[in-house]
Amino acid sequence: MAADYFEGQKKVSFLTLDNTLSLKQNLDKNKKISLLFAIQGEAASEIAARVKKPDRSQFMLMPSAIQRAGFYNGTGYALPVILNHFEVAYNIQTFRENGIAEPETIYDLITAAEKIKKPSFRPVICAGAKDSDLLFLVGSLTESYCTVSGWQALVAAMKQDTAFTDLLDLQLSVQNTDIGSLRDVLDLLIQLKNNNILHPEWLRINDRAVEGLMGDNLADIVFMTLLTHRSVPQRTIERYTATAVPPADRDSPRGITAPPIIGMLPSRRANAKSQDFLYYLVNQNGQKNFPN
Repeated sequence: MAADYFEGQKKVSFLTLDNTLSLKQNLDKNKKISLLFAIQGEAASEIAARVKKPDRSQFMLMPSAIQRAGFYNGTGYALPVILNHFEVAYNIQTFRENGIAEPETIYDLITAAEKIKKPSFRPVICAGAKDSDLLFLVGSLTESYCTVSGWQALVAAMKQDTAFTDLLDLQLSVQNTDIGSLRDVLDLLIQLKNNNILHPEWLRINDRAVEGLMGDNLADIVFMTLLTHRSVPQRTIERYTATAVPPADRDSPRGITAPPIIGMLPSRRANAKSQDFLYYLVNQNGQKNFPN
């Protein structure tokens, strides 16, 4: 989409940032970057003071809850371009053939996996080699079992620099006696692997491997991000249906694991073409073209 938009320009290049450096260090190292995309969070907010602020009218194109993803200390510094939500997709035909209804709880999902597993087939997969997907999976399961308030309590403790050993056993739920802490969630993942439900190499698997397993009908339950979902060939993804990771209690209020990807203009002297492209991405036509 970017290549088409900038067609005819003298020179347009794309750069993957060095993930061993902070965003500030990357910008200091590459001063010609005119448009930057990053996951919204502490790292992005650290450069909020140095970027060119988007026109306020652009924020009005989106709901207020999404607008806030581009604000820091009350000032809009970036435009949320897409919410990269975390989901679970399951093979429709496999579920039908085994008489499995759409899972309404995380327990339903695990029971379904137990039913369709085979000695040589582990039905559940996630791109655990990606730190972000690993974080999303653990976070989603924590929120499913311990509810939104439990997940918020864990995040608050992390922000206070609580030692990891203490985080592991922090009680996040008084309702769920089976899984009520971060340690319980991590133990669950080990248990799923040991019980031949979770792929044995899931911590070494990346997005491309996930796509291959799905294409070969070797993954019936897949935890993945929206961006991964969109990269799977149509002939493969049409065999699946996707939903948010279900709660432990179907009546529990749910949050959605959907970290925004934001667009920023790193220099206050950003060129007009880069600014126009960022604005295009958040308007109706740009959003329609994202799936392509």
